[in-house]
Amino acid sequence: MPNYHHFSDKEWVDVLSNPRAPVPMLPPAETQEAFCGRSGKLAMIQAFEFYDIIRTACRDAGRPLESMDAVLDFGCGWGRISRCFLRDIPEGKLYGCDVIPHVVKLCKETIPCYNFIENQAFPPTSFADESFDLIYSFSVFSHLSESAHKAWLDEFHRIMKTGGILVQTTRPRDFIRIWPQLPYTGGEVVVDKLLREYDEGKFIHLPGGGGDILAENFYGETAIPERYIRREWTKKFRIEKIVSPSSHIDQNVIIAQKISLF
Repeated sequence: MPNYHHFSDKEWVDVLSNPRAPVPMLPPAETQEAFCGRSGKLAMIQAFEFYDIIRTACRDAGRPLESMDAVLDFGCGWGRISRCFLRDIPEGKLYGCDVIPHVVKLCKETIPCYNFIENQAFPPTSFADESFDLIYSFSVFSHLSESAHKAWLDEFHRIMKTGGILVQTTRPRDFIRIWPQLPYTGGEVVVDKLLREYDEGKFIHLPGGGGDILAENFYGETAIPERYIRREWTKKFRIEKIVSPSSHIDQNVIIAQKISLF
C-alpha cells in the first residue's frame, strides 16, 4: 500500500477527490451520487469532515486511530469514508461491510488493501467477539427500522472490544418536515404528530424501502431523538457526545463507547 502519511489534511482531500488517482480509485460519478447525493470533491469533503469527527473522538478517548487493531465501516457503500482512513489504518486492519453485493465488489476493486464483506440485513455477522476498536457508519442508522436498529446495536456490542468507540449518524428533528415530499409516502405523513412523538422520545421510522435488497422490513427514513438514545443505548454503551449537524454533515453524530455488562 502506498504511504500517505506525509499528506496534510487539505492535500489528502485533494488526493481522495482526484479521479485519476490509481489507489484509491473513485467509482463513476453516478455511483457516488446514488449513495450520497454528491460526487467528486463535494462527496469527499463531507466524508472527510465525518472522518475528522471520528478521529477527534478516538483521540479524546485515548484510543488514537493509529493504535487500533481493527476498524469496521458498517454500511460502507462505495467506500467513501473508508478511503479517508488510508493515512491512519495499516493494510488489513480496516473492514467494511454492506448488504449490497455490487458495492462490496466495487470496494474490493478500488480499495484492495482493506477487507470488504457482504452482510445480511439483520445480524449476526461472521466477525468474532470483541474484534473491533472502532465501528462507524454514515447515514445507516438514519434509515434502519427500530428492530434492525436494536439488533445491530446488540451485534456491535458483541463484536466490539470493551471501551471501543461507536460512531453513528441519524436524521435531525427538522428532517421529518420534508417526509411528505418523499416519493414513497404519497404525502400521507402527519408531520405534527411525528414531531410530537419525536419530542416525547419515541423512535421515528417511516418504512419505504430503498429498492432492490433494501426492503421495507428494515429500511426507510429514521429520526432518533436524544432522549431515545440516552434511554436505550446506555444499556450497553456510554454516550460521550451527540454532535449537531454542521457545515457539510446534515445529520446528528452519536459518539459512544462500549461498556462491559459484567
